[in-house]
Amino acid sequence: MRQLRKIIDDILDDLNTSSSDFYTIESFCDDWCFIIKKNDSKCIKIFGYTFDLNDSVTCEICRDKAICSEILLKNNIPSVYHKVFYKDNNFEDIALYCEKIKYPVVVKKNDGGCGNYIFYTKNKEELKDNVQKIFIMDKILSIAKYEEIIDEYRFLMLNGELKLCYKKKRNHIVGDGVSTIKKLLMNKECNIPVNFNENIILKKGEIFIINWQHNLSHGAEPEIVNDVDPEMLKIAKETVKVLNLKVGCVDIIINNSFEKKVLEVNSGLMMDHFSQCKKRDFDYYDIAKNIYKKVILESFKNITK
Repeated sequence: MRQLRKIIDDILDDLNTSSSDFYTIESFCDDWCFIIKKNDSKCIKIFGYTFDLNDSVTCEICRDKAICSEILLKNNIPSVYHKVFYKDNNFEDIALYCEKIKYPVVVKKNDGGCGNYIFYTKNKEELKDNVQKIFIMDKILSIAKYEEIIDEYRFLMLNGELKLCYKKKRNHIVGDGVSTIKKLLMNKECNIPVNFNENIILKKGEIFIINWQHNLSHGAEPEIVNDVDPEMLKIAKETVKVLNLKVGCVDIIINNSFEKKVLEVNSGLMMDHFSQCKKRDFDYYDIAKNIYKKVILESFKNITK
């Protein structure tokens, strides 16, 4: 069973027990799409992780990394700029742009998600290979200057208000002063780091980041933030206001120059990995369930307006 379906079933059980209303759910295409009915009269729809609180144009803008970054920048919201390229563009023009902004760059599927089809690229030879990987499956990609990220935060927003903020803590190993990186990695299930010398011996207590990506689906762990940075919160609020995003996520980075920028915006609300986190500091499943419950109730409230 898909994790989102499990959470929604729990929510509807609670609602049917605690209220006079009766909720039912219909599932389509292996739980990829849902219709939730209230008293067999009103209904809301969920497609993937996208709720129908958002309008279709907003969803399309958020999916398009290049367009979204341009809109934010033109509204004076700090953002990582993504330049769009098409399959029929001359490769030399793509290479010239990368030389202009200087390597390393990140080549992405322009509407990709979950950290998939994102390639750290150090030179023209790698660029050609990575561009081809994306153009085999799609006719459009985007390229961004690689940012050395210190921390990345996710802001989950509903109707312009913050519902949850967490830091994405990347997968890492800790040195013991004796073992090489290669040996420490042997017992760790992880993706290969961007650049490393496997024979280096880490000092005792020294932290080595395994994966350059911050996605939970790539091994990062959520670290819930209670004392939220007011500057980043302001950026998140301005972002959803400009995009008219009723529910979704804003990912904000702090780079090695201590600049705070929007990396990307998601109109979907995916909390699968978050809800399955095994850390003992919080009940991550319950947090995800409560947020989804608020979104479902707000969705029903919205259709009465």
